[in-house]
Amino acid sequence: TGFDASQEAAIESAAGKLAIVRAGNYSLGITVLLDLVAEAAQRLAGYEIEVLEMHHNRKLDAPSGTALALARAAADARGVSLSDKAVYHREGQTGPRPPDAIGMQTLRMADVVGEHTVYLAGPGERLELSHRALSRENFASGAARAAVWVVGREPGLYSMRDVVARAGWRLAPFRGVTRRSTARTRADAAAVPPRSPRSRACSRARSRARPR
Repeated sequence: TGFDASQEAAIESAAGKLAIVRAGNYSLGITVLLDLVAEAAQRLAGYEIEVLEMHHNRKLDAPSGTALALARAAADARGVSLSDKAVYHREGQTGPRPPDAIGMQTLRMADVVGEHTVYLAGPGERLELSHRALSRENFASGAARAAVWVVGREPGLYSMRDVVARAGWRLAPFRGVTRRSTARTRADAAAVPPRSPRSRACSRARSRARPR
């Protein structure tokens, strides 16, 4: 994230020659959240939208690329331009809130990996759609899935939505150790014959005889 207009143009130009998966966030959860936000914005017509994002204190760009993507998903769902409706800062005598504004607020503190909440508020109620990254493993896992998926694709600019929609996988978050490997470990352990009482006694005797 944080690309300027010329860099964005360079990426689009390169997509004419090779397949690129471009995303502000490679998390599978954020990919699903984009669709949820779009559906909520469309179905809750007239509800006011605000986006709040929080990141670590060393992040250079604001608002985050993910926050912009979420706000853009809401704007597109309502058929409006984010550049026309976005409000990035409020201070002083701002006057009443325009009902069709899409607000974005930024927090920076400590070592927060990344948190995003989209608020949709109407008369007497408020809907909150949130995603919290607890580590950066989910970003790396999503990027790895995208890299596998994009191999052999036609040149073009793809998104993580394309990866999730077309992969045909049952996508699960990265867990480090899979159930299959855990089951195999248990099976291997079960295959080891139990030791006899005599062998266990001999082992204890040798252990006590060793100098410390």
